[in-house]
Amino acid sequence: MNPPAKRHKGVACVHCRQMKLRCDSGDRFPAPCSRCHKSGRDCSINPSYKRTARRDRLDELEREVHVLRSNLWESSTSVNPVIDPVDTPSVANEEQNARTPSSTDTSPSPISDIQILEQTMVSRDLFINILDVYYRYYHPRFQFLPPKERVLQECGSCRLLFWAVVAVASRSVQGCTEFRKSLIWPIRRLATESVIRETPSLSLVQAYLLLCVWPMPFGAVTDDPSWTYCGIATHKAQHLGLHRPDHLNEFVQGAAFDHELLVSMRNTWLACFIVNQNISARLGIPATIRPDHAVMQALNNDDFCNPTFRHLLELAHKEATFAELLGQNVATADGLTSDPLPVIQATDLEIEQFEMRHKSTWTTGVERSLLGTKLRLYSYAFLRSDSTVDCRTEDRAINRRRSLTTCTSRISFFSYLSKCYVAALRLIEISCPTEATNLTAPDDDLHLLGLSSTSAAAESNSTLFWPSSEISNIISATFVLLQLTKRWNFNVDDTEADNAISRAWNLLSSLSIAEGDHYNRVCDIIEYIVKLKWPSSSKSEQQQQQQPTLLTRSRMGASIEWDLIHSARRRFDSGGATYSRQLPEMQQSGVSLNSNISVDAMIGFPEMPGERCAAFDDILWPMWDSNSGPNHLS
Repeated sequence: MNPPAKRHKGVACVHCRQMKLRCDSGDRFPAPCSRCHKSGRDCSINPSYKRTARRDRLDELEREVHVLRSNLWESSTSVNPVIDPVDTPSVANEEQNARTPSSTDTSPSPISDIQILEQTMVSRDLFINILDVYYRYYHPRFQFLPPKERVLQECGSCRLLFWAVVAVASRSVQGCTEFRKSLIWPIRRLATESVIRETPSLSLVQAYLLLCVWPMPFGAVTDDPSWTYCGIATHKAQHLGLHRPDHLNEFVQGAAFDHELLVSMRNTWLACFIVNQNISARLGIPATIRPDHAVMQALNNDDFCNPTFRHLLELAHKEATFAELLGQNVATADGLTSDPLPVIQATDLEIEQFEMRHKSTWTTGVERSLLGTKLRLYSYAFLRSDSTVDCRTEDRAINRRRSLTTCTSRISFFSYLSKCYVAALRLIEISCPTEATNLTAPDDDLHLLGLSSTSAAAESNSTLFWPSSEISNIISATFVLLQLTKRWNFNVDDTEADNAISRAWNLLSSLSIAEGDHYNRVCDIIEYIVKLKWPSSSKSEQQQQQQPTLLTRSRMGASIEWDLIHSARRRFDSGGATYSRQLPEMQQSGVSLNSNISVDAMIGFPEMPGERCAAFDDILWPMWDSNSGPNHLS
């Protein structure tokens, strides 16, 4: 057995070597060393790094200050400084028009002056500002909601949509951390109650999708309601006939459909398909929506949706296709096929063609989704069905061809190990850039946003805007690197992999808002895996040529990730303290917000008795059984 893995014991990080200071990065890995953690620096190891002279360092700092001043000057003097580059120019223009004041912004809205959820109160004026935040930063990254004016009208009749928008947009509002904590369980209770109380409507489907794309904090994976919300959204969408857009009158009789409503219905169904595929891929379970005529029609028509949304749709379709072929074989107990390489090679070629067509126009978020899709595809190369073959019925020629195929498969397997490693490194590189990268190519091009000083908190952590699927892809990339370097001893540059793991750990740690939440648990697992004693790497040449095995086999493309998660459960074998399955309900009394909130803090916590969740009261069951009224689309 090897001793616990240390990160280059005795080798200082770049910053400490430059300053000629003692470094404890080897003891604290994957966390940054004490000095880098205190100063908020990127802590990376580079054995070939050479110290720069003080004069050269001062010159470099002067150049950096000059670049920063130039960027600030350009953003402050720009005629049109607020342009979100997460989409193509046409979509950016559309978003800019949506932010331009219009007569509809001041038109009467069905939203009452005050909206109350248990002990939380939000005014109508504040909600309008929050809605602006959502459409400025979140909507372009997953554009399925209708224009802002229509959402403002629909939120008056759908409480869940109102509070879902508040929960999502408050992620990036400075001073709203405690406020979001206090909303976790009230929104869960409202979502549970809405399943029974609310009749199927388009706005209700959209509300559940919002809670899936940007979920509220949760604890264990089993505590995440996203998969349940996705199922509710899917079933209610099918109840409304969104999956059959050409035959809507057969599902909702006598309804009037204008063009804007039809577009919103179509995009909502496409969002159901994308979200369903993303969450199922993350959990390693079969998706519940298959590509249908509506999905294929959108893929064959470039004008159906904006480019970023279409790219995500195409990637979800590709993943649904290879997951069906490679992970849902009805002839095997684990769902795996006996020879996955032909499908992997063909799909890999299709993904490369997609990359060549759209690389010049896609956003960083689309590239993260592409790399996550690649990781799950390559994962099937490590998985083969355990079903046995009766060789007595085969002649020697067949056995000879099989031996040649086995040799080719082994070569292909190791090539996909390399592809997995490269894709994981690239994903973390574009998601967790170093300080030097931040000066030249900030993530998601936030330097073009021209954010004002009131949005400084949002600018400092752009991950607040990312959909949960992108964060999940970063987690997957981290576990792939841990599997390759710590468990399988794959012949790669450990320094490069360790630096990437450390940067990913820092990013995930910054997303944690409470001890025991999901990101805090993931960081704990990474720390445990890094220091875990794995079998010795001193193997014979024959053993090193054998394909590594995964104990977890039925999790489809997420098997590599879940294999390490199951291994990390050993840390509780000694009877040590474990995490609770769910996050505790936060106390709402006494919660206060910073008065400098950039959206004119108007969120209050009036003293009133807490409302009891009545989702399963006996009085509601007749509503469930006798709800024969007409469905509502808006």
